[in-house]
Amino acid sequence: MLVVWSSENVGLLVQKLGLHGVAVGTGSNPPNPGEAKVLLCMGTRPLNKLVELGVLPKNRTIGSLRNKPFDALIWGQKVTVFVTYSPSILNRDYGCYVDMLCDLRFIHRFAVTGK
Repeated sequence: MLVVWSSENVGLLVQKLGLHGVAVGTGSNPPNPGEAKVLLCMGTRPLNKLVELGVLPKNRTIGSLRNKPFDALIWGQKVTVFVTYSPSILNRDYGCYVDMLCDLRFIHRFAVTGK
């Protein structure tokens, strides 16, 4: 299972892409992953929070962290963390929006198959 964490509502995006077994978390703190083994962090606010918690390295851009798995302990549970752009990137850079859609599908496949 996959948990998507963003400061924006991404439920409609997940629904439009037809991704099943995806939980959505919003807010300033990481969501409790529950049974999920993969956490997708979307955007700079969640990224900064994970840097603050020591999960991700400092002074790195989203572009440099994309598609790289990071093992982390969140809420006492071991999860694999991925980072991608926020859905609102559509309003600023369509190329990054396409990258975000590809990342979302790749990470969903990783969560389902483990590869």
